Amino acid sequence: MDDYDYNDKYYEYLEAKRESEEMDELVAQRDAERNKVLDTLTKEERAILDDLNEKVISTFKAMVKDGPESDASVAYDKACAAYKKAAEKWPVLMDGYD
Repeated sequence: MDDYDYNDKYYEYLEAKRESEEMDELVAQRDAERNKVLDTLTKEERAILDDLNEKVISTFKAMVKDGPESDASVAYDKACAAYKKAAEKWPVLMDGYD
């Protein structure tokens, strides 16, 4: 007889559901922190970060289209470095924002 039964599957389901709920809560907390920081930025700071964030996104799209060995890859690396340098003051923004 197989030791793996319905109860094991149900326990795995409950565990996965709990982990998913925890992850959703962490994402919501991160988003709230990020939005709080974005609300405190001056217009100039926000414009700079928006521009750099857009460059990161557009160069990433170009890199995906052209491949990792293309010039787009170098442009993407430079855009990421510029964004991270500008966002050093706000660690919650280091991974970008929507």
